[in-house]
Amino acid sequence: MKDINVTVNGTVLNIKQGTTIEKLIESGLIKDKPDYAVTLGLVNNNLRELGYILFDDCVLELIDITDPDGRRTYMRSLTFLFMRALEELYPQATAKIQHSLSHGIFCDIYYEKKFTTSDAQAIEKRIREFVKNDEKIVRFKVSKEEAIKIYNRQRREEKADLLKYKDADTVHLYRCGDLEDYFYGYMVPSASKLQIFSVRLYNDGIVLLGPDINKPSVIQTNPEPKVK
Repeated sequence: MKDINVTVNGTVLNIKQGTTIEKLIESGLIKDKPDYAVTLGLVNNNLRELGYILFDDCVLELIDITDPDGRRTYMRSLTFLFMRALEELYPQATAKIQHSLSHGIFCDIYYEKKFTTSDAQAIEKRIREFVKNDEKIVRFKVSKEEAIKIYNRQRREEKADLLKYKDADTVHLYRCGDLEDYFYGYMVPSASKLQIFSVRLYNDGIVLLGPDINKPSVIQTNPEPKVK
C-alpha cells in the first residue's frame, strides 16, 4: 500500500493507504479532536462511516454528537443495541420504534405483560455489557432473497414483506451478535462509542435517552409521560 495525504483541521497527515477513519482517530495523529463522541467522518464533503477506508488524498472532518448527523448516528446505533438486548432478554417481545428529535427515541413494547422499571433496568444493564465488551457493529451486504430469509427467521415478517418491493438485488445489513437488521443510515462500528445513555420506562413502553442536545456530556432529561 502506498502513502496518502489526509488533511484534518488544516494539517496534512501522511498515512498508509487503506487506513480506516476509526484507525486514524485511534492513531493519535489527529490533534484537536472534538470534545465529544465522534460518530462519522466527512470525506471531501461526503458523510462516511468510521469504518470507511481511506484510499486517496482527501480532506477529512470529524463529526461528533453535537452535529445533527452525528447525533442521529449515535441514537440509531443505540437503538440497534436496544433491539439486540430486547431480543436476548425478552425473545417474545416486539418493539415499534418511534423517533422524537426533542427527547430521544420512544419504543412501544408488545409483550404478554406490561414492562416495568426493572425490565428497563435489565435492558440497560445488558446494553452496558455490550459497551464494556466493545461489541462490534458490522455492515455487510447480502442478496435481497437472503435478507428476506433473515427477517423471517427473526419473526420480522413485516420487514420481509417490504423488501419484496425493493428494486435493488442486494441489501446492506448490520450485525451485532446474533442480531442482523437493516437501518436507513449509518452506524458506529463498535458499542464502546456509546457511553452516554439511559433506558427508562415510559408509560407502557421504553424511552432511549442519549446525550443531552445542549450538554452532550450528560444524559438527556427524561420526558414527561404522555397523556392518554
